[in-house]
Amino acid sequence: MSKIFVLVLSPALDYLIRTDDFRNGKVIRAQSTTLIPSGKGVNTARTIAALNADVHVIGLIGNDRQAHFSNLGSKRISTLWYAGDWVTRMNVTIVDTKGSLISHIRAQSEAVDRRKVKQIVADLFGRLKNGDVLVLSGSLPKGLPSDTYAGIIKRSNKAGVMTILDAEGEVLRLGMAEHPTIAKPNQAEFGTLFPNADARSSGQLASSLMKALGDTKGSIFLSLGSKGVAVVKAGEQTLWRGQVSIKGSQRLGEEIGSGDSMVGALAVGLQQGKSIEGMIRMGVACGAANLLHPIPGLVSKKDVQRLSAATQVVKSRIRRS
Repeated sequence: MSKIFVLVLSPALDYLIRTDDFRNGKVIRAQSTTLIPSGKGVNTARTIAALNADVHVIGLIGNDRQAHFSNLGSKRISTLWYAGDWVTRMNVTIVDTKGSLISHIRAQSEAVDRRKVKQIVADLFGRLKNGDVLVLSGSLPKGLPSDTYAGIIKRSNKAGVMTILDAEGEVLRLGMAEHPTIAKPNQAEFGTLFPNADARSSGQLASSLMKALGDTKGSIFLSLGSKGVAVVKAGEQTLWRGQVSIKGSQRLGEEIGSGDSMVGALAVGLQQGKSIEGMIRMGVACGAANLLHPIPGLVSKKDVQRLSAATQVVKSRIRRS
């Protein structure tokens, strides 16, 4: 079977604070605090492992945090970190005790040694084989060019490696131009490139997604938060919409990481050769299951199976313009 790789160039430690006493301008008391190895790629790897698939994480880490990332909590996750003399970024997430997000403060990565990045990419392509899956997600460290992912996607296409891109801004635009197998932006990220992509109008949304798809041979999975996902695929004049609902009382986690969990499901779906509808069901289910656990990306396979069966998938024909 093909292998799944996740490239992590900007990991983070998430300092998770739970409180029911948040007031602006006041000293607040935390009910609990947790330090979690995180970043989009790390969260994605957790989900892949939770779905009983092996995943190989390769990336950059500061010398200050090697111990935190040496074990990501599953025997199915293998890691290869290239360490250097920079400080690993730390994010702060504040939630109430019911899991609802109060605030998420995301730090910018420091500049890293570009020679390390070249070593990682060379090492990565020494391991990748035809038919493997490569996940490229998250922000780039300060100083790396915006076409870093784009160059990797171009090289992956030549090697027969399937790619999933989850990024924003110029990094997303340049990466999509090289035709990843799947692009998975969220609505805010996609909206910066296509301001008219209104999720309330299926026609307008489909038009924007098809325009973004261009002459690619891939798919776009646009995550829409509580509204699920909208999907288009090259060669298909079809818009798929998938959605599932969960009870607020079931929530233990916050929205942070739900998109990463969806990416993990898509990676497993590509590896297993699932249909578009099959990947929608598993992706939406994993995104929702992330809300049922306090650690981003750490979903329960039992929850995923239950939510996948409950996911509603609707297909509509896209009119040619």
